[in-house]
Amino acid sequence: MSALASVEGGRLWIIAWHYHDDDMAGPDAAVTLEVAGLPRVKGLEHYLIDETHSNAYAEWKRTGSPIAPSRAQYAQLAARGRLATVENPEVQTSSEGVSRLRFRLPRQAVSLFVLDAAAAAGSGR
Repeated sequence: MSALASVEGGRLWIIAWHYHDDDMAGPDAAVTLEVAGLPRVKGLEHYLIDETHSNAYAEWKRTGSPIAPSRAQYAQLAARGRLATVENPEVQTSSEGVSRLRFRLPRQAVSLFVLDAAAAAGSGR
């Protein structure tokens, strides 16, 4: 499991991936990300790319790998290619200001988190 982060103002973007050269089934990674230096997290969005989320290629394979998809198949592929939001992970913030995100990341998957410390109170999950 690897991750990169970028911050601007009160927003933090974290991308985490669970990549393996051998493309075979395997266990999810149990991940805890620790974020320090931001005010309390007030907003969070979680996007996922895996076998069943945000993955037009996997959908194309599931539909039989058509060389010339029908209009309906093309529409379905386009819909599956859009970045999908999923349930937010558990977030705990310590009295020292360290926020911990705990989640499971499937093998060969990528998660994108957008944390907003500047959001209006009550908009976070």
